[in-house]
Amino acid sequence: MKTKGRVEMLKRIGIFVILLLLFLGQTVFSFYGEGTAFAAEKELRGIWVSVFDFPKLGLNASSESGFVKNAQKFLDKAEENGVNTVFLHVRAFDDAIYPSKVFRRNQYVSSAYDPLKLMVREAHKRGMELHAWMNPYRLDYEYYLDPAKASSTERVKTAVSEVMAYDIDGIHFDDYFYNAKTGYKDVSGAITIQGGQEPSAERKKSYVNTMVRAVYREVKSKKASVDFGISPQGTTENCRLSGADIDTWMSQKGYVDYLMPQIYWSNQYGSAGNRTMFSDRVREWSSLNSGKVTLYAGLALYRTGTAISDDPGWKKKSTNLKEQVQILRNSGWAGYTLFSAQDLARDTAQAELSGLRTLLGSVQNTAKPKLAAPKLSVSAGKKRAVLKWNKIAGASGYQIYRADKAKGSFKRISTVKKGATTKYINAKLKKGKKYTFRIRAYRSQNGKKLYGGYSSRITVKIK
Repeated sequence: MKTKGRVEMLKRIGIFVILLLLFLGQTVFSFYGEGTAFAAEKELRGIWVSVFDFPKLGLNASSESGFVKNAQKFLDKAEENGVNTVFLHVRAFDDAIYPSKVFRRNQYVSSAYDPLKLMVREAHKRGMELHAWMNPYRLDYEYYLDPAKASSTERVKTAVSEVMAYDIDGIHFDDYFYNAKTGYKDVSGAITIQGGQEPSAERKKSYVNTMVRAVYREVKSKKASVDFGISPQGTTENCRLSGADIDTWMSQKGYVDYLMPQIYWSNQYGSAGNRTMFSDRVREWSSLNSGKVTLYAGLALYRTGTAISDDPGWKKKSTNLKEQVQILRNSGWAGYTLFSAQDLARDTAQAELSGLRTLLGSVQNTAKPKLAAPKLSVSAGKKRAVLKWNKIAGASGYQIYRADKAKGSFKRISTVKKGATTKYINAKLKKGKKYTFRIRAYRSQNGKKLYGGYSSRITVKIK
């Protein structure tokens, strides 16, 4: 009886263990299945819009209406291809595409309107983020600002500060640090370094790091939610030699929120097409990321469908981008950005883009809810203004904007993160001063914000 009872007990235990393992296996499978889908849904899918793209996209239009029409056409195309983030070139050669008090207007834009303001508005209407892309030091093709000079850092900070006045979602630096063809100058234009006389690699990194830390602090002091990141070269040794201290940036806080190495190779690299260069670079960057900084990849849309002697994979296959995004997802990277905007319409890129769209599938922003513009009322109190509005169906929250002058620009002063909230109090205002307010609703979708229209503008005089 004891033996028989023991056998029965062991059978029950065995059945329990099997059921437990099946349950755990299903749980683990479900967890990773959902996690993978979540990662795809939340990933950054960007496009770089260079100033050199502007003429081909019609973003150099002479009129504001012409610019808006062409910007909408481009954003439609970007959205069709899954793009949720625009990296707009705002500083290419120590200049500006927006009205600046310090920097000359870029040659590829009209001075009749503000392209940055308009592009921010149009991108946000679609739930896209808008990041301001800058070349920090480049003056022209021959000379750069000298990174060793404190005045160079201050000039870069000035550009960042100007752009932070807009409702942007990020500041983004290109990989040009110590890359001048001829030499380097100070802010007065005096040559400080001639070609061949550059400092050591360690000094280069030290000078650049001073600027990067200063910009990071500048960005976070003005708006902590704005991302600051850098897109270095894909070859790590080239980064280190040109002043990009990728090792520090990926191991210590206070430098960047993310890195976006430009991994512009296929997996059929080399004259024989037998080197998996893209995968090799992804593994290398992943292994260096000891601080777990967010990693995105720059992908070479511009090479698709093109015959390249040392990288024949771009011509041999039409599934490079699709496969590269899959590799990034499997490697835990957070997204990608395509270079560049004009190639979205290039005939020889369409096969690759079609494959990419197939992969993205349901994660694209296809089911876009329509958010109504709130009906706003504002009453003035003692050194404060009380804002009230109607609840907007489908809203995740509301953004509050204020202009401090009669014809001044609006700045976002707060974000109400509950869709059911319909009241906001703006305190510590100046007695007797007039302020103008407006708000808009947003809905969180696919990790991004989709915006509704603005309310009417309401001006009140504070008691």
